[in-house]
Amino acid sequence: MGRFPDEVCMNAERWRQARSERRLSVEMDLIETWCPALRPVYFRAPHDDDRIDGIRYRVPVDPPGLHGHETVTLELVVPEHYPSEVPRIYLHTPALPSSAFDAKAHMYRDSEDKLHMCILFPEDWTEDYTLAGMMIRSVLWVNKYAEFLRTGTWPGRGQEHCTVCGKKSGACIC
Repeated sequence: MGRFPDEVCMNAERWRQARSERRLSVEMDLIETWCPALRPVYFRAPHDDDRIDGIRYRVPVDPPGLHGHETVTLELVVPEHYPSEVPRIYLHTPALPSSAFDAKAHMYRDSEDKLHMCILFPEDWTEDYTLAGMMIRSVLWVNKYAEFLRTGTWPGRGQEHCTVCGKKSGACIC
């Protein structure tokens, strides 16, 4: 799949299972298989067993940690039209104030001015990607962000962002 490991992407067998059962059960199986160490806790939409609103999970941070924390809690928010829309992942504990925005740190602002991770550009999202894939990528983001805070440089590869809005260079209207 490119941006996500094939093991956590939808494939022909998983799509068949999603059609015969439901996508959520496929997603939860992938999370159970690939992300148990993150200790995911689901929060559900009221009176709707076919969807979840999000997942909170814990991510260890390489020493010396992030803002004094050796472990942080992330919140993955599942949009209403998932999987047609990309989920958002927020640093829940410790929370990032909007003043922490730095496009070089691969983050976006939402409509409420809360900061969330740039795991991939929304236009790069496909319905073959999964919540488990997002969770795995967020572990990398957290540790890269901790390194960015220490050094001022984002480690590894990244795609260029607008320094004002955080969107893909050329896609912003700033």
